[in-house]
Amino acid sequence: MFSFIKNFFQSNRKDNFLIVTFLENKVESVVLRVDFINKDLIIEKVFTQELPGISSSKDITPDFLNYLRKIFSNVFYPKIYKVIFVFGSKLAMTNFGPVNVLRDNHYEIITEANLENLISQATFNFFGPSRKCASNRLNTSELETVICDVRIYDVLLDKHSSIDFLKEKGKNLEFYLSETFCHREFLKKIIALLPTRARLVFVTEGGSILTHLVSRLIDKPFLFARVGINETNLFFKTKTGEISYLDSFKWGKENLYMALAKELNISTDVAKSILMRYLEDKTSISFAKKFNILIKDELALLSKGLELMKSKAKIRFLALELEPAFIKDLKLKNISSKSLVPIDFKIILDSFNFQINSKMELYGLAALLEAYFTPQEDLINKLARRRMRWLIP
Repeated sequence: MFSFIKNFFQSNRKDNFLIVTFLENKVESVVLRVDFINKDLIIEKVFTQELPGISSSKDITPDFLNYLRKIFSNVFYPKIYKVIFVFGSKLAMTNFGPVNVLRDNHYEIITEANLENLISQATFNFFGPSRKCASNRLNTSELETVICDVRIYDVLLDKHSSIDFLKEKGKNLEFYLSETFCHREFLKKIIALLPTRARLVFVTEGGSILTHLVSRLIDKPFLFARVGINETNLFFKTKTGEISYLDSFKWGKENLYMALAKELNISTDVAKSILMRYLEDKTSISFAKKFNILIKDELALLSKGLELMKSKAKIRFLALELEPAFIKDLKLKNISSKSLVPIDFKIILDSFNFQINSKMELYGLAALLEAYFTPQEDLINKLARRRMRWLIP
């Protein structure tokens, strides 16, 4: 907790960022200026490209790489930008969790060399099972599954926080950390597009990083469901702090568009427009009632999928990136309406007192805020990044 507070007050700076967010159906590149003193996010440019049919890193085409190259060539001059890559769950994996490391010489004061060795043990102990899980999910060999980010969020020495571990004695260190994995060749191709003046500061999986950000607001185990266009992805946070991807099922907002289009004999584009007006409360009361009836069956299918995932994770508190107007119509067994919490752009901004002049993808916003909150310039994280190089084969 102390490192979180310390970093919060040390982040008084202004920076230029490029945040590239890969979703199931598109990629969004946002150029923005961040004033961390006044907590202002000023979006300057947004580039969006449809990206259908991406089931793995192997589906990224040369045409798409050329598209990214053009964006990067237009962004990085004359300013220097910090770059954040936010990948979907088919392109990267980020896991969070605690790791305990015991000191043999616990009667002696911790030295920097000793601390680096302890950090090395923690990152390696977390690395083994995480890389195996990542290779299975990303459909790559373990040799081609590369670690691309490690972050230590908190450290307890014998269950207590410390201002300076180099002046302490103790037996047990508990690290709370995250590690991110990608397909080696895919990440290499993306990074190779960046000009030398760009500074890559963060690579992460969007769903896990958003779940971790939400965990700062929800102090209990929960499921987080992101309802996308064609599928719903679920992540979880356990009582002990583990955060990871759980599963997905084939239900998305496109189901609502298609159901509405079929019932009203209209195109899906028109159905989408009608849906937006309904969510903005710009339809008549009579139409709103009829609309609720039309989408009832589709929302029942979403409820069944969420029920299945809830029983799989054995967690009863559910946070959803879904409009409140739809959440109120969800009926899940053994879950009260108070246990269904909407997570949206405004809630995140208001919770952390940030302001923005436009909108961007929530995954990208979460990654930016996590980059802001993570104490990457402290000694512990510098040592962790140094030791990470030993884990790259």
